Amino acid sequence: PVGTYSTGGKPSRLPCMRCPSGFTTRTTGAASKQECVAAPGLYVELGEAKPCPAGTFQPNYTMGYMDACQHCTAGVTTANSAAVSAAECSVALPGYGITSCNSSTGCQAQPCPVGYYNPGGVGSSSCMACPYGMTTRTTGSSGEAFCLVPPGYGVVLPLPTDTTINAVQPCTYGYNSGWNRAACTNCGANVTSINNRTSAADCYVLKGQGLQMMRDPVLGTVRTAVDCWQGSVGMAQDTPVGAAKPCDTCPRYMTTAGPLSSSKSDCKALPGYTATYISDLNVTVALTCPQGTYKGTFGNEDCTVCPSYSSTPVAGAT
Repeated sequence: PVGTYSTGGKPSRLPCMRCPSGFTTRTTGAASKQECVAAPGLYVELGEAKPCPAGTFQPNYTMGYMDACQHCTAGVTTANSAAVSAAECSVALPGYGITSCNSSTGCQAQPCPVGYYNPGGVGSSSCMACPYGMTTRTTGSSGEAFCLVPPGYGVVLPLPTDTTINAVQPCTYGYNSGWNRAACTNCGANVTSINNRTSAADCYVLKGQGLQMMRDPVLGTVRTAVDCWQGSVGMAQDTPVGAAKPCDTCPRYMTTAGPLSSSKSDCKALPGYTATYISDLNVTVALTCPQGTYKGTFGNEDCTVCPSYSSTPVAGAT
């Protein structure tokens, strides 16, 4: 029978002898041990038949070495060793997803794209989307642990039960170095994060705002960006929180046209006052319009002199 041979001779009833372990014959009626070859799925090494490793197959009777084992296509392996045909190349390797299969060439696969992963193995042929809107750093990710938030983004905690819900948001008022599963670190109350939003250096007090330290009953002292009120001046430009200052109140009897002013030049004299620049102090101050003059508008214009033979009852007339 197949797997045995007999050299014949006397006595004529010599039994058929079995081929060595792992070897067989192509047909019945083998007449010598030389007809014993490695069966499909095996190769020969140092006279022993050994199984082709997982990820390869060997469809022939052979006396060939390990190079007789043919490799599955990239990203594909077999469920077990000693595969005998390309059709057994049907299992995705970690980080790959099966794209097509046929019986003659086996399955084809591609690396999982960014934002997807696949642990591979039997029963796991497709790449899966990262949960909560997370992503991966590269293609070919092999597990959910590679699903992270990129720099400048953070997760919204607590995470929902439904993993299809997007729980990733940009760090508008905070920062995160990224490639983790952390929430954004808060810059401070109303302190805005700009640029890359990856570190405390990206926390800014915006133009027209000022920085105040406020007491929170739970958090203690909190850095807070406030919109500078009418009559005060804030940052001249978006300023790193470490260099920001409080809103600067206009000189006495001067105010601004509205909130969020960003320059001292926005401070104008009130009606009944004019403005003068003191060069020694590098400051503009308001002066009361003297008796006999008036000014009814907001601004730094000079006081207007009353018509001839008329005056104002007091200084600061409007």
